[in-house]
Amino acid sequence: DVPLDQLSDYWDDYWKENYDVKISREDRSRDFEVYLAEQIRMSQVSDKAFDLWSKLVVMGEEQTSVALAVSFGYDINASPDAFSRSFNASEDLLLEFRDYAYNRYFNGQIEEVQDALADVRDNREDAVDDQEKSSRRIEKWQDKIRKYEEKIAEERQELVAEENEASQAEDEIANLEYELSRLQNLRSEYLNGRK
Repeated sequence: DVPLDQLSDYWDDYWKENYDVKISREDRSRDFEVYLAEQIRMSQVSDKAFDLWSKLVVMGEEQTSVALAVSFGYDINASPDAFSRSFNASEDLLLEFRDYAYNRYFNGQIEEVQDALADVRDNREDAVDDQEKSSRRIEKWQDKIRKYEEKIAEERQELVAEENEASQAEDEIANLEYELSRLQNLRSEYLNGRK
């Protein structure tokens, strides 16, 4: 499940962090990497110094395998029949690495998702805040519209009461009709802009 480039980083880190062993890349292609740690000593593997060969191979889409060989010299490798203690210890190392690699891989994946989740939650919080601000502005505009409508109603009542001042009333009517038209247009713009 772990891509080769990530797995090779984990492999290098695993040996440094857990065993203070420096492994060197000996060969590399798009589908595999070969590593060597020369003449190392690890008591859990052998009392003698040995070369540790490893190969990381792409097995399929985002699937990589790891092979390990303990070598005591030319054509002298640990196997179930020869140097079985070293062979079994190398199997244990591979199992230990599997847990190490999966922990790092999934912890990284979890951290990415947690970061994305935190970002989305922040965005949602911002959207809710913006929504509340918009609602408050709409209420404020609606309150202004009510006040303007009340003022218009008061002005109309005055116009009826002041019929005897016709010439003055004509000017006021023109002004108020203009204001009314403007407010209705504004209201229409606000209301149509809201939809």
